[in-house]
Amino acid sequence: MAAVIATLLLAIDLAKAGHGRLDVALTATALDFRVVYCGAEALRTGKDPYTVEPLRSCEHRVGREPGEPEWAVTPLPLPGYAIALFVPLSLLPFVAAKALWVWLLVLGFALASACIAATARAPTLAVAAVFAPTIGFGINLHYGEPVPLAIAALCAAALALERKAYRSAAALTVVASIEPHVALPAILALGLLVPRARLPLAVALPAAGALSLATLGFARNLEYFTTLLPLHAQSELLARDQLGLSRFLALAGMPARSSLLLGTLCYSATTAFGIVAARRLSARLALPGLIVLFPPAAAMLGGTFVHDVQIAAALPAAVLLAPYVRTARVAIALLVVDWTASWRDQVFPALVGTLGAAVVAFPVQRRRWITWAGEATLFTMLLLAALARVPDRQVGVDSVRAQAAAIAPPGAIERLTPHDPASRAWALRIAVEPGWKEITLGDVADKAPLWIALVLLIAAAGTGERRRAAA
Repeated sequence: MAAVIATLLLAIDLAKAGHGRLDVALTATALDFRVVYCGAEALRTGKDPYTVEPLRSCEHRVGREPGEPEWAVTPLPLPGYAIALFVPLSLLPFVAAKALWVWLLVLGFALASACIAATARAPTLAVAAVFAPTIGFGINLHYGEPVPLAIAALCAAALALERKAYRSAAALTVVASIEPHVALPAILALGLLVPRARLPLAVALPAAGALSLATLGFARNLEYFTTLLPLHAQSELLARDQLGLSRFLALAGMPARSSLLLGTLCYSATTAFGIVAARRLSARLALPGLIVLFPPAAAMLGGTFVHDVQIAAALPAAVLLAPYVRTARVAIALLVVDWTASWRDQVFPALVGTLGAAVVAFPVQRRRWITWAGEATLFTMLLLAALARVPDRQVGVDSVRAQAAAIAPPGAIERLTPHDPASRAWALRIAVEPGWKEITLGDVADKAPLWIALVLLIAAAGTGERRRAAA
């Protein structure tokens, strides 16, 4: 039922976006799918999916961005086993593959909604209302990265834990590692806190490694971990859509290596805290699903590489905690809003998300539904209006220029070769493209509500309530 409804909503959304034309709607949807498609095509044909070529030629052939330079390429920083899962899509023509991909993402949203609803014993439509503005039809569908599929796998793993299906939970958390830094905290928590899941994990993890070796070989796998990952993390230090700690340390003038090290330490610390808190919360609230959902949510605060699309991974834990912890409900109200958009465009998503949260949070207090949804929506609208008045004045100009000059010295673009890592070209593009690297007061202000939401969610770990809906 959730899948059918989600499919109908997708059809309506595409019809509205494309004015009745599927090809037009797909042009403005899943913008980053071309990277997934081209990486899978490179892997299928035995080529390196991590170098400038063949990625660049394929990306320009199937969907070149307006104004994209001839030398530019967008990297695919995913491990070999993740790319291998997407290879069947590369057998289809690009438009057909993209349409199928968009549908799979929406089915992931439906699966996540149904699994969390079953875990929380809440109406599926209420949970779907919380997930729809971000995981379903918002920013994640706009960019079309694999995040909704990873979130769906984690939500299914949470339901599997609820039903004591430990082998399924282990397999699903490994599937979720198509977004490695989102799933890693869940894998660690499952291995540490659920003894009966350790053997299945000991089978599933080597199986993923074997798939990577079979498709990429040893040399390219070594290249991914030793060269590509560090290089890609460094390439994103100036990216405007980054919410990780490393970016802001670098823009404050800290050397890139130190920024990445501190970001890694922050990710490790929040992951460790998330695991400890998940153990306490899952036992106190009798919600074993939090073991695989709370650590990824905590790990989204800080780190070296956190995009706004990945912040949505915190929503499932927030929904499970909403009936018991007020801060989790406030976190949902902040997480469902796109803070970079106009407040007029966010009234409906905010109302839908907060109403869904109210239904989940107050299962026996229906009079609170409208009150909470109205109050939370009004709060977010006022905050959006206040943020719109923050001056869009650049800060840290000298530091940004120095960082950009170090990344893209004179002649760097001309020296770029087809065999260079694609992440090197990506770093150059961020450094030279106007508007891609600047940091402004408005830019920081737009990110603040998401950081506050994560802090509030982490604070939920201090709740003293047992399994009883909070007033």
